[in-house]
Amino acid sequence: MSTSIRRIPIFPTVVYEIDLPPEHYNKLVELCPKLDYKRTEDNSRSLCGVYKNPEFQSFFEWVNSVLKGLMNELYNDPYCDPLEVCASWVNRSEKTERTHEHVHPWSIISGIVYLTGEDGFTTFVKKNPYDSIREMPLSRLDGQPEQVPLLLGKMLLFPSTISHFVTENECDVVRYTLSFNTMPPRLNRSETVQFNN
Repeated sequence: MSTSIRRIPIFPTVVYEIDLPPEHYNKLVELCPKLDYKRTEDNSRSLCGVYKNPEFQSFFEWVNSVLKGLMNELYNDPYCDPLEVCASWVNRSEKTERTHEHVHPWSIISGIVYLTGEDGFTTFVKKNPYDSIREMPLSRLDGQPEQVPLLLGKMLLFPSTISHFVTENECDVVRYTLSFNTMPPRLNRSETVQFNN
C-alpha cells in the first residue's frame, strides 16, 4: 500500500503532511489515554520517553521508513546516516489548554501526529535573526504566522528550528498529539569530515 504525502510550501521551506496507516493510528489512539501525564511549565500535560515504550515500536519503525524515503529532500548529507527518531513525547490538552511557542533543539526534523480532538492549528512562525537588529525589520514576513489545521490521522514533518505552537483546544474533546525529534544515528568519516578521538 502506497503512502500519501502532501508537500505544503510555507516560508522558504516545506512542511510534509503524511497519512498514518490506519493500524498505527488506531493503536496510538488506544494507547494515549492510558499514559501517565505530568504537568509542564506552561500548564499543559505531557509524557516524555514514549520512544522507548515497546508498544510504540512498530509506529516508530514506520516513521523511520518514511524519513529514509524522504532523506534526499529532508537532509541530503552524504556524511551521515538517514535520520531516525531519537526522542518522542505525547501531549494531552483539555479545553482551554494549548502548547506554547517553541523550537526543538538537538533535532534536525521534528514531527507531530494528530490523534484526537476536533479543532485547532499548528502555527509556524517565521523568525529571521537579522530582523531584530536595531529594531529595524528587514522583512515584512518576520513573525507572520502560517497555520496548518490539525487533521486526525495526519503527521507533519518540519525543520526543528522553525518556531511553532498549537492553538488552544476550544472543544470538550481531549486533544492528544504525539511529537518526536530526529537525528542521524551516525556520522560517517571522510577526508573532509574529521573528529577528535
